[in-house]
Amino acid sequence: MPSHLCEDDVARDTLIEVKTGGEAAAETGLFIVYPSRHDMSARVRAFAHHLAETLEAHAVV
Repeated sequence: MPSHLCEDDVARDTLIEVKTGGEAAAETGLFIVYPSRHDMSARVRAFAHHLAETLEAHAVV
């Protein structure tokens, strides 16, 4: 995530910065974090589905 989009959250400690090399990030995967699967809105569910399909189509997963 570009730092200019999250620097306020990092300053407030509502978001932490995790520094890794590019290879480590590719090996560990990409995760969508949300509070509960039961309360997931249709928009979040659609985004997660779209993201998974897009990454699979580009062989990123």
